[in-house]
Amino acid sequence: MDIARIRKKKQQSPAPFREVREAAEDKGQDIVEGHERSGVDRDEQEKEKVAPVTESPDVGIRKSPDLPPITKEEGRLQDVSPVEESKDIEVIAFNLGNEEYAIQMSDLEEILKIQRITLVPRAPDYLRGITSIRGKVIPVIDVKKRLCLKKPDSDRQKILLVSGEKGNVALVVDRIVGVIRFDKNRLSLPPSTLNETEADFIEGVIQHEGRFISVLRIDMVSTIKIDMEGI
Repeated sequence: MDIARIRKKKQQSPAPFREVREAAEDKGQDIVEGHERSGVDRDEQEKEKVAPVTESPDVGIRKSPDLPPITKEEGRLQDVSPVEESKDIEVIAFNLGNEEYAIQMSDLEEILKIQRITLVPRAPDYLRGITSIRGKVIPVIDVKKRLCLKKPDSDRQKILLVSGEKGNVALVVDRIVGVIRFDKNRLSLPPSTLNETEADFIEGVIQHEGRFISVLRIDMVSTIKIDMEGI
């Protein structure tokens, strides 16, 4: 009776499912909700083959447990090159008598024609006086006298409006030569023949097209020292 019932149930089972069951029984596999159990086992085996992702608490992620965690040194961006600071210097060159000097363009505000200058009593000889530029009173310094250069004045004098430590200052020079750009590594130290006072005014010397140009320290040139004795 039991054999007859089993055969009857097999005959009542859908043909596709019966074929799958019979094929599975021949292979010694079980059927779970119409799917082979062996297929589920294969999925689990594939999952076991995938290496887990390990994360370093310090920096980043390693995708294999066989490798050590990423260190802070390794986590740095190695292929990003640092931005190199520009080594070029731009200066505005000018004449003081027959000699050539310059100041850095970063210190220059503008170039003006010579204009009316009002004298200031008891001022040092290099302080020509004061002038008005767009309603502001600006001290005017004769750069030749500031450097103790005894040269005659030129009829092509100009005013360089520069930014000093305590505000704008007007520098009187003989003639504008032009803008020069060069590598700062070409800037040499002031000559050793200069005394300490003279060397304080010069940042360095550049050789350009066969001539020497002394680059001035704007903080020293634009400083006005007034002797308070006798006032």
